[in-house]
Amino acid sequence: NAQYIVTGDDPLIIKLLQSPSFRLEKKNTRFFLFSLQGYQPSWINAQKELNYTFEQTDQSLHVHLESAESQEIELKVSYHPYWKLTSTTDVAFFPTKNKLMGFRIPAGITELTLAFVPVPAPFIAITILFIVFAGIILGIRRPILL
Repeated sequence: NAQYIVTGDDPLIIKLLQSPSFRLEKKNTRFFLFSLQGYQPSWINAQKELNYTFEQTDQSLHVHLESAESQEIELKVSYHPYWKLTSTTDVAFFPTKNKLMGFRIPAGITELTLAFVPVPAPFIAITILFIVFAGIILGIRRPILL
């Protein structure tokens, strides 16, 4: 949830210069300083009035929300498919146009708990081995044309 980005990475500099969401503030020979347009320090962008508390750890997020009306909100955390909503089923969870976490919440009190659950490395390794062995077996079974 930061207003500024300092970077010296050329591909990122190009993207930020082309983005309508960022403005170049300063630059020197090594670094560029960009500001996020329309920045608000709150963790949540909401269409209507909303009270909330926000807690974050390395692998989880918890948000307590109180809203008089149902609405869509944007949590200022990058959306990634490994973030899983673990607390409730009556809330829609989706990426916003800004690639942040979006939620469609009902009126009243809503508790959102999300966990970052990446695909386990052993599963990926076993899948790759299976594909390699399948390729070898299929390669052996094919007749060799001379």
